[in-house]
Amino acid sequence: MTLAGSVDAAWYERPTGDSWVEAGSHFKVCRSEQEVAPGSGQAQADAEAVAVAALERAREEAIEQAYGFGFERLHARGLLYEREQRRAMIREKAAAMSGGLDVSFPRIEIADEVHEECSCAAGETLLYRVSLLTEYPISSLKGDLNNATWRAGRVANEASVLVGSARELLAEGRWFEALTELSHARRLLAGVSPLPGVLAVRERVGEHMDRAVGSLEAEALAGIQVLTIGERRETAVSFRWTYEWEGERRPAVRLPVAFEPRGFDAVTWNDPETDESGIASCRFVVAFGPAGEHELVWGADASVLSRVLGRDYAARLSEQERHSHPVFLADRLPALSVCMELQGLNAADEAQLMAALESRLKDGGLRVEPCGPDVDLVVRAEVEKRRPEAQPGQTMTAVRLWATAFDQRSATDIGSPSVLVRETAEDERDSEVLALKEAGRLLAVYLSRRSRLSGG
Repeated sequence: MTLAGSVDAAWYERPTGDSWVEAGSHFKVCRSEQEVAPGSGQAQADAEAVAVAALERAREEAIEQAYGFGFERLHARGLLYEREQRRAMIREKAAAMSGGLDVSFPRIEIADEVHEECSCAAGETLLYRVSLLTEYPISSLKGDLNNATWRAGRVANEASVLVGSARELLAEGRWFEALTELSHARRLLAGVSPLPGVLAVRERVGEHMDRAVGSLEAEALAGIQVLTIGERRETAVSFRWTYEWEGERRPAVRLPVAFEPRGFDAVTWNDPETDESGIASCRFVVAFGPAGEHELVWGADASVLSRVLGRDYAARLSEQERHSHPVFLADRLPALSVCMELQGLNAADEAQLMAALESRLKDGGLRVEPCGPDVDLVVRAEVEKRRPEAQPGQTMTAVRLWATAFDQRSATDIGSPSVLVRETAEDERDSEVLALKEAGRLLAVYLSRRSRLSGG
């Protein structure tokens, strides 16, 4: 049964896919069928809706054939598209035309159209078929070819400007903004024919994105964090992101980041992006969960980057940018006591090291006391301070520390850490203070963790 159009036209008798040139136009017969199994006792209104839906699907598939024919004609005249790119464009344009929208490229026309329904025996499959006579006027074909070539050149120029802008941003440390520019250029180039000029710019975009994404690195700026369960006290954990550009590591400024506690619950106040130094922090306000070691999963925000960079680059970043940082949850217990015996430093240097050590031990739930039988941990350390050669105008100080830690609660040695720190500054004393404080901090981080794991 014919639902629309006429089956008497000469073109209708031609087989599906037949094409020819006539009166200054390319023609092709496009045809698609849809089978529908009718439901028993189906209401008339539902049956009509099923028929309409089947005809719409058949028509859209036939239109996809028509646009495939249009791109074949363009291809024959030297306008090439990559396979996946062409498939995506055909689906997009067929959906637009099926929805009644104007499609400006390629300017395919439907010269004639026939809709049919095959009514078979009761209870058997119904067949709906749409046949289209596709016309592509040669004048439109030539115009589309010229317009597409011109547009490809214009897009290549625009993408080149974006690449230049991205290079300037990368030199300034603005990694995320630079990748946004490159991603925009990438999307522009994906919509045009890959002519030589387009391919050259596309290669530059890919090289810059690969280099920027591949060199992004992150580091934690502190060791294990000890949080007291249920205690409302802000504790910050900071991380720094950098990338390499023109032989230098630069801070990744305004990079979207995300933090996720694992194994415990916490109220946090987090930075959504890095600052001008490439640093972002997760601030714990209060934490709950079982006592013991857990982790903070941190890295670049994949949900944001996937929308900006595309799934392929976002997936690469997600793999290399998911890190784990140790977090220790402790019960509300009295602070452990530590006594220190330092050798090798004068009073001024010892004061600098001890100030940093005591501050960090306090954060880890320990306090420094004079040595005696009631102290929980006895730490003996030997410190050596040297001044290696540094660049002109700079002074470097190296501090090496050897220590042993004895837990008097269990009468066991809990570790023998070794720390080496090098710090550089213009002023000699500044480099010494920096190195001594960092050595004290690192020793405190070690003691905080080992004392908790020891348990007493």
